[in-house]
Amino acid sequence: MKKSALALLVVFAALAAVAASASSRATPVAVPQAAKSPAKELGPLLAVVPGAHGPVLGRADKRAIWVARKSPKVRLYNSVRAWAYAPDGSAIVLATQPSTTEGASTLVFVEPRLLRRLALNRLPGGYVSALAWGDDRVNVVLQDSGQIEVVSVDSTTHGVSVGAKVDGSLLGIDRVGGRIVLLTGPRKGIGTASLAVVEPTGALRTVALPEISAGSDLGNGSEPPDVGKMHQNIPALAVDPDSARAFVIPANGSIAEVTLSTLGVSYHSLAQSVSLLGRLHDWVEPRAEAKGVTGPVRAARWLGSGVVGVTGGDETATMDASNQLHVSWAPAGLRLIDTNTWGTKLIDRGADSFVVDGDSLLVTGSTWSDGDRTGVGLAAYSFDGTRKLSVLSGDSAQVVLAFRGKVYLDLGRSHTATVVDLASGRLGDRHAPLALLLIGDGSN
Repeated sequence: MKKSALALLVVFAALAAVAASASSRATPVAVPQAAKSPAKELGPLLAVVPGAHGPVLGRADKRAIWVARKSPKVRLYNSVRAWAYAPDGSAIVLATQPSTTEGASTLVFVEPRLLRRLALNRLPGGYVSALAWGDDRVNVVLQDSGQIEVVSVDSTTHGVSVGAKVDGSLLGIDRVGGRIVLLTGPRKGIGTASLAVVEPTGALRTVALPEISAGSDLGNGSEPPDVGKMHQNIPALAVDPDSARAFVIPANGSIAEVTLSTLGVSYHSLAQSVSLLGRLHDWVEPRAEAKGVTGPVRAARWLGSGVVGVTGGDETATMDASNQLHVSWAPAGLRLIDTNTWGTKLIDRGADSFVVDGDSLLVTGSTWSDGDRTGVGLAAYSFDGTRKLSVLSGDSAQVVLAFRGKVYLDLGRSHTATVVDLASGRLGDRHAPLALLLIGDGSN
């Protein structure tokens, strides 16, 4: 036994040396650009906070965590799902969604400086997934029972018109100005992914991505469900606003690049999709065969300089001999992909989520199985991958708000957010709700 262990250590050492040599020749990855600040010309920073009769819109206070006491206010009644500013900043439109199936979703047009309601439109049935302010209209994407529908509202007359419909499941959304980009899969099951583009005019164009599989297979509807037949495969979507290219990134295999103007598609392989040590790990400790609601979920964000950040995780659900369900989640890590060279760079192996705050990548991640949960806490990285801060290691955290040098984390404590000062690393608590800040011109 000792000889076998020693031999295995020798193999690890030798392969580690080879991997280190290979990494020195790795395809380079550009340093992304720092995120641009929201355009100040769009007017005052607006916030949505809970109210006795539903959410309320107002100007944010100096701390940007609540509505200023003397601010005029607009009652919204239902939760805000998405928002967008008019191109000239003269109005903001908010899509609100009832918390129950009763009642219609609405579009609320508001003058942002005086906080005066301009119009209210009721939308057809469906769940609001995204909206964008187009040429002369606001385009809304609704999803209902495996069907995606585009509804347009005239920005002057506020007349409502129903546009194109597409059968399928909505798996990812990104937005560039007045254009909405949708990643879709089959209505049921896992199959060929597609990309749909809602133009500022309200027109809808689609293209299939035959080398990308996507969707969810929830079994045959039996009761109790047969978890052995329930799977998912959710790729990531990111859009480069400068070149108007979309990238669909699966957990494994080629990346699809789509030119939005023509819907031309090309595929690319990563220069180093899996490291040598990663392959060795799979050989020493083979991955468990998926037996339940299992499969990868990926998410991405465009960072600039041709670089996209990709993260997510892999979920597994199995049923044991006693008919007990066991569910686990493993982070995929945060990796930067350079779409100029197709080189990759691992930033944090334990990440399953990240947000961008100025020139920092704020990383969180959890590993859990049957309720036992651990995490990386919060880590902050510069765009070149240098770690600047690490706190709460071992805790499972989720970023609720990052603004003005502070991060508000959900650690699973009722009615309490943990506050992290990014400059000093100091921790504190906030026991009151936080505002939803309508930062910049964007929401999905």
